[in-house]
Amino acid sequence: MRMIAFIGSLLAFCVAQAEPPPNLRAADLLPAAKLAGAHYTIAQDVGSDGFLLDFVVFSDFGPFHARGPGLIDRRIAEVQSLVALESMGSSAAFKEGFANAAKFTAHQVGDIVTNPVGTLTGIPGGVGRFFSRTTLTAQTHMAKINDQQAAQNGNLPAPGPGANLPGLSDAPAPVAVGSTSVEAAKMTGGVVADAFGYARVRGAIAQSVNADPYTTNPVLRARLDELGRVAFLGNLGVSAIKASVPASFLVSAVGVTSTWVWDTPPGDIVVSNQRALLAMGTSQLQVDAVLNHALISLTMQVRLVRALQRLKGVTGLSDALTLVSTTTSEEQAEFVINTVEMLAYYHEKKAPLVSVHERGTLMGQTAQAELVLVAPVDYVVWTASLGQFLDHDDVKSGKRSLWLTGRLSPPLLASLQAAGWQITQNLDWAPVLPQALTAGE
Repeated sequence: MRMIAFIGSLLAFCVAQAEPPPNLRAADLLPAAKLAGAHYTIAQDVGSDGFLLDFVVFSDFGPFHARGPGLIDRRIAEVQSLVALESMGSSAAFKEGFANAAKFTAHQVGDIVTNPVGTLTGIPGGVGRFFSRTTLTAQTHMAKINDQQAAQNGNLPAPGPGANLPGLSDAPAPVAVGSTSVEAAKMTGGVVADAFGYARVRGAIAQSVNADPYTTNPVLRARLDELGRVAFLGNLGVSAIKASVPASFLVSAVGVTSTWVWDTPPGDIVVSNQRALLAMGTSQLQVDAVLNHALISLTMQVRLVRALQRLKGVTGLSDALTLVSTTTSEEQAEFVINTVEMLAYYHEKKAPLVSVHERGTLMGQTAQAELVLVAPVDYVVWTASLGQFLDHDDVKSGKRSLWLTGRLSPPLLASLQAAGWQITQNLDWAPVLPQALTAGE
């Protein structure tokens, strides 16, 4: 009893004495080779919200934030992809593509947008393929549009558990959208363009520069859209696209296990994700909430689905959908997906889990009733929210282990170890890359 009282007092003291965010510098956290490159420099001052570090990458294409495990490497890779796209855009093939695209009249573009079925009738089986592949895609697009319009009008849903996760700072403002009819026209035109091969052309461009075709980096996404449009309307083939990649950027195939994300039409990815989630016994309402989430890209969706599939036989997986669908920023959604991937890693590499459940975050439990808490974080200090989480009855006793991608502050580490937690820091783990995603089961 005295030990329990002591631990309770210790936790209460630490909550009351919450640590200030640490003063950290990039030179102390990253290898010297990563601090600067030909087209970027990483700011020395590194911010923190008590869980995730905030690196700022100053590049030739503007500043980019990198918050969370693996994000600094992703941002550096995105800068490299942008450099390659700049070179590609100035190649002879794309200069000709720009000229040919300019000849594509507004009338022809209008036909695609306003008369999709009529436009597709010239393709054998075109209408059938269009509707079988894209009905669900269109539904999810329209649901996202309706949600974005509601947010613009101040009609926000009640906050859920995902709204309290790390990653809320500097969340982007809701994307401005037009009227339903205007947005529907844009969506229809895009879907029809996909049916004609636009997605394949744009995907080939993304793959050639090793970029996520569904990247959430706004600068990279806009450049991929621009060159994709030029290649599509300018009638550039995949061979011409590959030939325009700068020789200095040719990416080795070593380590690339799959090109599924680039090769698969987006409509097929949406259908595949829905089928996989429903096969797990989750409800259609939960699945729709994830597929319609404006801040969860298709690549992020696939990562979530594949991680959940790796947790075969584990109960409570629907809690992951509840948590991720209530996130209010891309960083929070990334946090949940990273957590599911880490739980799958533990399940496969350390010890089988029998269940997961949501308690502010996702936690696992083994057959021996051990509580497993994984944390895709950088550097954790005592905060009031962390103290409240640790004060829950279901995390204050029994065998408990904590697995982190980063590390704890010395006072926090000492306190948790005194409270009986088994701590593993600097776990050798990284988020799953698009190149590793496959068609699944």
